[in-house]
Amino acid sequence: MGGGRPDPFASRRHGGTKRGNRRRVARRGSANQKSKIREKTASRILITFALMKTVTAFALAFFASSLLVFGQESNEEKSNEQKTSEQKSKEEDAVLQAERELADAYLNSDADGIARGVMEDYTLTNSTGKITTRAHDLDDATKKDPKYEVFENRDMKVRVHGNTAVVTGETHTKGISGGKPFDSKFQFTDTFIKDAGRWRLLAGHVSKLGWGTRLKPKSSGQNP
Repeated sequence: MGGGRPDPFASRRHGGTKRGNRRRVARRGSANQKSKIREKTASRILITFALMKTVTAFALAFFASSLLVFGQESNEEKSNEQKTSEQKSKEEDAVLQAERELADAYLNSDADGIARGVMEDYTLTNSTGKITTRAHDLDDATKKDPKYEVFENRDMKVRVHGNTAVVTGETHTKGISGGKPFDSKFQFTDTFIKDAGRWRLLAGHVSKLGWGTRLKPKSSGQNP
């Protein structure tokens, strides 16, 4: 009658099987959860990496554009400085040329040349402190007194500020004034202004240097 006898271990075996199934299910769930966590982590890493690449690309692009803009601005500044320097040099040459033309006009008693190069309200403070005007110089040129043999400037230096320029230098003059010979050297300061595109003399000041002399005329019987 053994077939009808109950198995005392059957419930334990069935209970053990169920617990084993639950453990396997739990392990699978844990593995699946870990897999999902790894996938999420990998996804976050990929997203972070992509964002870093994008940010790096933008940063490099910004840096490159900044260098380009800086280079362009630097080139523009150098170009502007060069243009300013060239323009200043051009104006300085024009002022010195005006000074030389005036020296030639006085040397040759050229009243028209003096009128062109000297402003209408021009004044000169001469070596004795006397102030003369444009009218005086034009009158002297017309009368050819003084009559110059030498009228030359040297060691000239010019400074240009907008439409105003100052020239300093030395003048050597030699000739006859009032029937008497003279040979003089002066330190001068001339102020020019740009009038209708032309540099013209507005004011001058001269100081006589030590070796200048007024020569006495020789008599017919005087030895040289």
